[in-house]
Amino acid sequence: MNLKHICLSVLFCSTAWLQAQADNAMKLWYEQPASLWVEALPLGNGRLGAMVFGDPVHEQFQLNEETIWGGSPYNNTNPKAKDALAEIRRLIFAGENMKAQELCGPTICSPSGANGMPYQTVGSLLLDFEGVGDYTDYCREAFTSFTDQLLIIRLTASQKGKISFSARYNTPYKEYSRTVESKNMLRLDAKANDHEGIEGKVRFTTLTRIDRKGGKCEVVGDTLLRVSGANEVTLY
Repeated sequence: MNLKHICLSVLFCSTAWLQAQADNAMKLWYEQPASLWVEALPLGNGRLGAMVFGDPVHEQFQLNEETIWGGSPYNNTNPKAKDALAEIRRLIFAGENMKAQELCGPTICSPSGANGMPYQTVGSLLLDFEGVGDYTDYCREAFTSFTDQLLIIRLTASQKGKISFSARYNTPYKEYSRTVESKNMLRLDAKANDHEGIEGKVRFTTLTRIDRKGGKCEVVGDTLLRVSGANEVTLY
């Protein structure tokens, strides 16, 4: 082998190594699924988001959307604030912080006792897989699309006909309904809860569509879809 061939071989190996490093840089690997919400992997596109727990047997995608809040619009203005502000400032600059704090309570804080409405979850999409035992180097593809405004999950396997699971929603709200919209679509309707005495008025609907290659998708009861023997599945 001459010098030119050696240089080309080194260049090829270096390029392949850099490509492998670049591919690995785009992957996040964990030793075990998340057991707590704070351990889950966050995805989002600015409007909607998901927390991915990464369990190969009982997967959970906890969902969010920017317009879902507890309570409803309300006025928490304290009419006493204007007259009290000058005295509160004087006390602060005089170093009498405790007196300023005591005055803030009845004059600045909301007289209704409502401090603010909380951002809320949609609920979770749950995928329960069948026939999953020992597994190594397990991975799942999921991302939020800015263009299509969707959470997209792609399920694949090393062998054909090996993807079987059931899909369902759960949600923390008191007022909700879970239905099967069609042979390949789940639907969740809910109303956000009351908060600090303010009535919850945000109503929302979320849908999950299941597209598959091979196998079958069947309706089980009123709230669950089951995919059996698929080669590949994409959820939207």
